[in-house]
Amino acid sequence: MIYAVSRPHYQRFLEGRTVFCKYVGRRNPEVDGSVKLVFYLSGGSKNLVGEGTIESTDLVFSIGELLLRYGGRLFLDEVELRDYQERRPRPVGSRLLVIVLKDVREYRTPIALGKPLTMAGLKLDKRSYERLVGGAGEREYPLQLK
Repeated sequence: MIYAVSRPHYQRFLEGRTVFCKYVGRRNPEVDGSVKLVFYLSGGSKNLVGEGTIESTDLVFSIGELLLRYGGRLFLDEVELRDYQERRPRPVGSRLLVIVLKDVREYRTPIALGKPLTMAGLKLDKRSYERLVGGAGEREYPLQLK
């Protein structure tokens, strides 16, 4: 999976806040079978800058439930989560996809994606991942998180 994050939020992943979340539509997100979450830096650079191994996924129905389960491990703080929730009206029963990461790595050299990325993200199969990333994630050692 490739998802867009801002530079400050990406930095939090590198600092050990390794739980990603985003609202998803009615259909179940196509994360099953994905092994990596690749970070696409939104804003100026628009490059793939790092990745994390997907340890587990979850779906939750409220910000309160999300904070209770994952708290300080979330890449967003409570104020940012509430702002994210209120920015656009969401239908009753909207769910948050939660992706817990391990072995977060930063690529030595950012990788140009070569096409725009929507907020829905992009699912990558193993072959597409290998072709796009080409081992960039393997050249770096996992960060030693404290």
